[in-house]
Amino acid sequence: ASIDATPFSDGSFDLIWCISSLEHIGMDNSHYVQDGGGKATPESALSEMVRLLRPGGSLLITVPYGRYEDHGWFRNFDEEHLQRLLDRVRPRVTIRELYYEHTPANGWRAASPDRLKTVGYRDQENAGAAGLAAILITNRSAAV
Repeated sequence: ASIDATPFSDGSFDLIWCISSLEHIGMDNSHYVQDGGGKATPESALSEMVRLLRPGGSLLITVPYGRYEDHGWFRNFDEEHLQRLLDRVRPRVTIRELYYEHTPANGWRAASPDRLKTVGYRDQENAGAAGLAAILITNRSAAV
């Protein structure tokens, strides 16, 4: 099934984890899957995951975060893109946003979103994300 149209009923799950995946949805992933990843968008995937949460259920999402970058097969989210994505589900859920910065010397540490505004993917001598947004979404009602 597609991530934006699963066969599961409303409220099927207590917990959904979407770790380092949402940034690939809607991008060219032909080196992973034959159809390049289908027609799903991050917005449609997020809406579907929220639909699948039972009342009180939680969804944990992580995405690379900082300066917006389009790498073809994934994106590095910035504040504008992330907030636009979250606005799609915000009326139905509670959202807690946490941000982290990675440096080779210190590993992962909490950071403010403002501190990450200029941080790109593979900056600071990292082999991957140098900034991360961890989003905890809780379904606060039965009406999804």
